[in-house]
Amino acid sequence: MTEPLRAVVWHDYVCPWAHAGRAHTAWLRTQGVEVDVRAYELHPETPAAGAPLAPGRSLDRLYDHIGPLADELGVPFEKPPITQNTRLALEVLEVVRADHPTRLIDVDDRFDEIYWREGGRLDDPDTVVAALDDLGLDGAAVLARREQGASALAEAMAEAAEHGVGGTPAWKVGLLVVPGLQDAPTFQRWMTRLIERHGG
Repeated sequence: MTEPLRAVVWHDYVCPWAHAGRAHTAWLRTQGVEVDVRAYELHPETPAAGAPLAPGRSLDRLYDHIGPLADELGVPFEKPPITQNTRLALEVLEVVRADHPTRLIDVDDRFDEIYWREGGRLDDPDTVVAALDDLGLDGAAVLARREQGASALAEAMAEAAEHGVGGTPAWKVGLLVVPGLQDAPTFQRWMTRLIERHGG
């Protein structure tokens, strides 16, 4: 029996392109591809308290551009009022990946909902712990391993760099790395060829 095709996706919750690109990751899973989620800190320079969104400035205009694209992909999009420092969430994600791999997708989806659909704060430990608790994990225990999560985040960043990944989202399927948000027909055409070759 042929082993399932495996893929890696690097993303950061702060990235609107990565948020919209979750539709591509979901599609890969419907095709039987096992997708491993890895954290990628896109903007480590963001202040710990975050940076308020300035109406009419470049980021605000970018959100106006991405919103309709996300809608086309079936990904709900709400313009966040503040750009957050997501390091806490990314480190926690890597802890969950290591210690609770069967819950990784649930936690990843929940963090994305908090940032992009609810306007919640992923930089707030109480919010992160509550989200984990709601999913049946011991949020405080996960947070206590944040130091290990920081090391794992650094490893994820190094692995991404080894494959030429310099931003999010980025998918690695076999030897192919697909950077950035491609339109759905193009992405699915490329991936379908790889899946067919894998199935041989």
